[in-house]
Amino acid sequence: MAISGVAAAAALVVGGLVGVAVANRDDEPTSLADLAAAAMEQPGASVITLAAGDDNRDAARVVTDGSTGYIVLDDLPTLPAGQAYQLWRLDEPTPVSLGVIGDGRARVATVGVPAGTTSLALSTEPAAGSVSPTGDIVATGTLA
Repeated sequence: MAISGVAAAAALVVGGLVGVAVANRDDEPTSLADLAAAAMEQPGASVITLAAGDDNRDAARVVTDGSTGYIVLDDLPTLPAGQAYQLWRLDEPTPVSLGVIGDGRARVATVGVPAGTTSLALSTEPAAGSVSPTGDIVATGTLA
């Protein structure tokens, strides 16, 4: 009988630990959008808002929290087949590609943003990307 009591107690402890693990997992971000939003809330996070159009509307935001970067496409259209958005660092005399973001259907993507980046642009390029901007610059921004 003592063994059954120990087994029952062990089962309760394991069940409790599983319950705590599941509860903690529910509080963790579950999507790239959640991760980007959490990064924006981190102390010391850098956010560059990219403005577009004649009205300088907020089209996208790039956030880095010191370890990971995200781009959030807030107000940009989905591009036609064969085109993609590409992010550029403008802190050097020649723009440096930070990667192809996609056609805009995915509203959040991870990006590598080097330390010290203060000026960015987003262009439309062929889906495979370009070594320098060849398409329209659709949005630009500077770290405030």
